[in-house]
Amino acid sequence: MKLLALELLLLSSACLLCPANSTASVLDRQADALLQWKSGLDGHGSCLNSWTKGTNTCNWTGIVCSTSDDAPGILSISLNSCGISGNLDGFWFAEFPHLQGLDLGNNSISGPIPSSIGRLVDLFDLDLSSNRFSGSIPTP
Repeated sequence: MKLLALELLLLSSACLLCPANSTASVLDRQADALLQWKSGLDGHGSCLNSWTKGTNTCNWTGIVCSTSDDAPGILSISLNSCGISGNLDGFWFAEFPHLQGLDLGNNSISGPIPSSIGRLVDLFDLDLSSNRFSGSIPTP
């Protein structure tokens, strides 16, 4: 009987760690996606200097993370006037299903706005103004 109680205690303790591990893996994937996009940029100002592998993604400049286990990960990316030049081709929008805010205004981002931006179904604050985008605005 004591052995069964111990096994149940161990199992319940392991499950308590599940959300934290899930959140960590979501943030790890999102960090990798952002670092991949950063590496493909033609240039960026000091805003992205804090974006380095092995550091806490939630402490990166312009990043706001969720505190909820229901929607773990990055909630907002705000990089207004950061001197970013390049395009959005390497931005993996699919990695940010709960993103609510994306502010890339006042940079030098060029090229088309990828249709994959439509995957940001929770997005309610979008600023892509004062860039050099070309083509049409994608529709869902």
